[in-house]
Amino acid sequence: MDKKPAGATPKKMAGAATLTTAVVATDLPAGTSKDAISETFSEHGQVIKVLRILKNNETEAVVTFSTEEESKAAIAAGSITVDGKKVSVRAPKQKAVGEPSNVLVVGNLPVNVTPGPLKKLFAAFGTVTNVTVPRAKESKGKWISKGYGGVEFSTVFEATTALKALNGSVFNGRTISIRYLKK
Repeated sequence: MDKKPAGATPKKMAGAATLTTAVVATDLPAGTSKDAISETFSEHGQVIKVLRILKNNETEAVVTFSTEEESKAAIAAGSITVDGKKVSVRAPKQKAVGEPSNVLVVGNLPVNVTPGPLKKLFAAFGTVTNVTVPRAKESKGKWISKGYGGVEFSTVFEATTALKALNGSVFNGRTISIRYLKK
């Protein structure tokens, strides 16, 4: 059974139990710090973590609260002012790709990616137990990424939260696609 934050209740999505204690803030001012985002959203509850994402040339943030009730309160506000600019607040997209699993496949990775930065990106959503980036030797003898990788979380809940937040985001200059590993 997946571990869930205290006081949280699961929502049903595509036939699988998932949970969202996160919200997405869009249209953030460029350069807004994680501290400023956290401070602003703390009026709705305890902020556990903030992840800034460049998505479609816009700055977004995924703000994770300690409970689903707190995230609902932030979403109910509809918008919030961060660094003097009104930004939209919404729930993460509910589209899941494939049958839920604790292992994600990340596509469209740059050829120079290594497991370290990939793990750092996904660790914002939970305990990452393993990261793999298959490599191949190019004609000049240099080892490069094959353009995809695997990220394993300790729970399906953590993997689902990461998939919802990061699918379609930009990582090292590339728009990544994420799906669950087929069993």
